[in-house]
Amino acid sequence: MLRVFGATATMELTEGMRVEVRSDEKGYEGAWFEGFVKAILKSGGGSCRIQYDKFQNKKGKPCIEIITLDNMRPTPPDIEMPLNLSEGDIEMPLNLSEGFYDTDC
Repeated sequence: MLRVFGATATMELTEGMRVEVRSDEKGYEGAWFEGFVKAILKSGGGSCRIQYDKFQNKKGKPCIEIITLDNMRPTPPDIEMPLNLSEGDIEMPLNLSEGFYDTDC
């Protein structure tokens, strides 16, 4: 287990935990992609090995990357439906191309 202290919250990471990873790749800046913590790296200065849910490498195997903690967050909690909302009540990211993009894009 790894305990991460952020500016506004504390997050405890464990192997197998579901997370979202923020991209800084050109064209995907600010997008969040789902995966899980495959391993917590002790020598990585605060990083984890993440396996993505929807990305595969050229051999068809799941994509795995080493990600720093400042680019991870826990997945949001499940929401019971139906929600009684009107247009404009909340701002939500858009789910495009298997990731979540800010509405400012």
